[in-house]
Amino acid sequence: MRLEIAYSMYMVLLALTPITAFSFVNQVDDSILIVNEHNLTLSGVNIFKGNITIVNSSNIVIENNNILNSFYFGIFIYNSTNIIISNNIIKNSYYDGISIRNSKYVEIKYNIITNNTNGNGISVWDDSKYININNNKLLYNLYGIFVLSSSNVSIFNNSLSNIYHYGVYLYNSSLTKVPNNSIRNSDVGIEIIMGNLISIQSNAILNNLVGIYIGENIGNLSIIGNLIQDSKYFGVLIYNYPTTFTFKTNTFMNNVLNVFYAYNTTIPKISVSNSTILTTIKQNDNHFAKFPSIISLLLLIMITVFLVYLFLLRRGRR
Repeated sequence: MRLEIAYSMYMVLLALTPITAFSFVNQVDDSILIVNEHNLTLSGVNIFKGNITIVNSSNIVIENNNILNSFYFGIFIYNSTNIIISNNIIKNSYYDGISIRNSKYVEIKYNIITNNTNGNGISVWDDSKYININNNKLLYNLYGIFVLSSSNVSIFNNSLSNIYHYGVYLYNSSLTKVPNNSIRNSDVGIEIIMGNLISIQSNAILNNLVGIYIGENIGNLSIIGNLIQDSKYFGVLIYNYPTTFTFKTNTFMNNVLNVFYAYNTTIPKISVSNSTILTTIKQNDNHFAKFPSIISLLLLIMITVFLVYLFLLRRGRR
């Protein structure tokens, strides 16, 4: 009930603030609310069971704070510009550690964001633009970094580990760059659905179920110079082929399958001749696997198990 009331209050606030002229900095319990403020620094604050919310503001610095056990987002930025979020520790938020909505020119750097198990470590959404996310450490979040319907987002030099679903999830994003990140121990290291002009370069994508997932409606996508290692299922899983696709100088190592084309054997095949394949546990069909071959293998196993069962059953009756 408390969460529903809090969420309703935030929605009312967001509906009213665009038409208000007043400004204030207010603290309610352990939460800090900043509305229509400019040129402000919030530093060295310990927040327990509360959060920091910035609305309709500019030139705000949020640094060196501890935010624990928030009932909502740890830090929420709405309709604001020129925001720096730096060197904060954010743990156990009910939803996202940091959420950026409809904002521009935001830099998120050197934060530690952990155990936000009902939400994302960092989310960028609702037509946010010019967002830099760099040198953050994210652990044990539901999603790591989530970008939705936003553009000009750069995600670099971050460490993401033990993310429950997607390390980096890009949905309907454009002009997005993802270089030099370490992503390990997730369901999917990087997932891309819809969008255009996306670059995935020089990342270490290690020990995930799937290294990179390529979904539908992608315009221009480049995947260059990444290390994709120890994927439990597939190094790269292609559901739909991008309109323009650059794929080169990637290194595959110890993936069960390096590249898999899901449910579609007629789409163009990428070439791994310009990539490096070091050691693989299992490879078929010149480093490509087709869905029917997996079905055939499963059927063979099922038939074998059934025959063994019949044999043992007959012996038991004797």
